[in-house]
Amino acid sequence: MSAGWATTGKNFRSLIAGVYREGRLEHVGRIGTGFSRKTVEQLMPKLKAIETAKSPFPDSPKSIAGVHWVKPVLVAEIAFEGFTGSGSIRQASFKGLREDKAPKGLVARDQR
Repeated sequence: MSAGWATTGKNFRSLIAGVYREGRLEHVGRIGTGFSRKTVEQLMPKLKAIETAKSPFPDSPKSIAGVHWVKPVLVAEIAFEGFTGSGSIRQASFKGLREDKAPKGLVARDQR
């Protein structure tokens, strides 16, 4: 699910991803590919509408340069090559938003 987005200057760079593990939202990395110009134009109004000043991740810094936090309510469908040993996603590519899935119902299927 999307927990924020990162920019380089004013340009979109990546989505910040999180999943629920044992009822707690955990950061699992960034999704930096799969975004056409049209996709970004459609995605940005949705992200800006749920932007918040506070990180949705417990124990995370309140602000990080170039990072915009959002309420974790958008579910992003991604393709990825698995999880690293520390639980981060590997080679993630954005496929679209899933409006048919509830964020809290999603859990990581990794084997950490």
